[in-house]
Amino acid sequence: MQGGNPVGTVRLDLESEGQAVVRLVAILPARQRQGLGRAMMAALENAAIEKGIGRLRVHAAPDAVPFYEKLGWTMSDATVDHPLMIKELPGRLSRHS
Repeated sequence: MQGGNPVGTVRLDLESEGQAVVRLVAILPARQRQGLGRAMMAALENAAIEKGIGRLRVHAAPDAVPFYEKLGWTMSDATVDHPLMIKELPGRLSRHS
């Protein structure tokens, strides 16, 4: 939020067995490259860990892949239009390694 107006968004959809999907990751163009995306993702990961989530998935926009890689995400499927990326979170062992 800036001046009471949202500048970015991210959504965490909880699934079964300690997994969740990250969706709707966006920052206003004028506010990009200022660390807001990194801060949003750190907050999302902390919230996921608190909920017992051990693995996150995201279908990334192709131009966002380097952003996710810098945050420790790994490519799972690069053959689709929006590459599937995975991040294992600390504090819980995933059953789907």
